[in-house]
Amino acid sequence: MNVYLIRHDVDNFKFYLQDESDFFSVAAFDFCGESLFNGWKPYKIELFKGKTKAERSLKGDFNSSCFSSGLLYVEHSLADVLSRQVNNIELLKVITSDDRDFYYANVVGKIPALHYNNRQELQIMSRTQEYKFNNSINEMLIFRDEILPSNYFVTDRFVDIFQNYFRGVIFKKVGEI
Repeated sequence: MNVYLIRHDVDNFKFYLQDESDFFSVAAFDFCGESLFNGWKPYKIELFKGKTKAERSLKGDFNSSCFSSGLLYVEHSLADVLSRQVNNIELLKVITSDDRDFYYANVVGKIPALHYNNRQELQIMSRTQEYKFNNSINEMLIFRDEILPSNYFVTDRFVDIFQNYFRGVIFKKVGEI
């Protein structure tokens, strides 16, 4: 089984960035798998409009955005699909600069997913983006690792079920079981 990271398709689609003037938006970089549902305050995200002609010509018809690791945003229709089939995810409203109906997809919980013998192996995997995974993730769709919780990993099962629903992100293969 293959394992992937969710990344934004920066060659084809515009994307959302954290609004640096919003404290809660900046704090999102520190989310690491804890439940955020109770006490959630929607924060602001900004549509990247681009500076160059090529950047400005990127498509704006995306329904998902994941420019920063662990910060996956999905449009309402995709949030509905995910909520029906993924148990370990919270879909939390955010405020977009272009008034679209988007949610932060918070993957709740962390598991010991990575297989390594020492810190050096872990550093090499992180640097090369080629990971070794424990067999315990066989039944997972989407997960965070307990050591690298800012990354969202997904399995072949997730990609098989949802790939056609996502527009704006890619699934980059980073390992296998």
